[in-house]
Amino acid sequence: MQQDLINSGDNGDLQMDVYGRSVKGGAWLIGLRGFMLLLNFIRLPILLRLLAPYDFGLFHISALVTGMAGSFTEFGLRSALIQRKHNTDTHLNVVWTVGLLRGLVLFGILFFAAPYVAIFFDGTGHFANGHILNDRALVVRLRQGGDPLSEYLAAGFSDSTRRLLDEYDDSAGVSVALSKALVDELNEVVDGPDIYEKDRFAHVELSAYALGLAQQSAAERDTVRFNRRLLDEAYAGLIKRNIMDRAVTALIVQVMAISVLLAGFGNIGIVYFTKELEFNKRVIREMSTQLVSTFATIVLAFAYRNVWALVFGRLAGVVCGLALSYV
Repeated sequence: MQQDLINSGDNGDLQMDVYGRSVKGGAWLIGLRGFMLLLNFIRLPILLRLLAPYDFGLFHISALVTGMAGSFTEFGLRSALIQRKHNTDTHLNVVWTVGLLRGLVLFGILFFAAPYVAIFFDGTGHFANGHILNDRALVVRLRQGGDPLSEYLAAGFSDSTRRLLDEYDDSAGVSVALSKALVDELNEVVDGPDIYEKDRFAHVELSAYALGLAQQSAAERDTVRFNRRLLDEAYAGLIKRNIMDRAVTALIVQVMAISVLLAGFGNIGIVYFTKELEFNKRVIREMSTQLVSTFATIVLAFAYRNVWALVFGRLAGVVCGLALSYV
């Protein structure tokens, strides 16, 4: 009887210990949530001022591809270790080895599939509804003809479209008829002959990619993609950028694939943070990783102001997380 009371007391102490750890763990996770919200509140306005929407789009394409590759090949072995009641030490090496092999295979697949990913996400070059982001500003530029390109485009429009441009009233906004006419006219432009002439684009700071296309012969380049890329850069912010530099996009996916490879080298022992309800260690590691990633991203954004700030900022966080998993 006395022994039963002792065992009952031990079980009660154990339940209280688990309850206490659960409450503390929940508090740590709530703190992590608040920390991430605060970090994003600081980080996003800075990055939005330094980087273009196109940079975020390129980064999230690569993040989407690598994230999907990781999700679809997740075997759930770590979750099994956490839920297993008995000793799991003998299984750690097996799970770590499987994770490493998975990382190596995924890295190889992503590396060689990157050019095809770039082709898949690249645009067709043609305009569609929603591709004109700021129709009022575009109409004003085409109507006033303040630059050689706008004058050239407006001169090639049909009489009905030019009439709609002349009748445009800024107070009333751009009519549906004018919006549709602009899409049709711009599609005729991209489907037509090369629009590039040095004097015509003298006011535009063309990218190295666009200049490289301009140096190619007409037989080497895709005229539709070339014309659309020129319009994308000449009217940046007014029309949706549709044509990507496929080589750069593929390289970004390949570099981001390194994060999948590095994840395979992580210390599998960190599953005990969750198994033993030691959420404080897990949260501190996650906070440190996010701080390093954010700091690196902002510094690189100030230095380079392009998509590589996001890419290498993400890799910096992954490397930090890998190192901390062995601390």
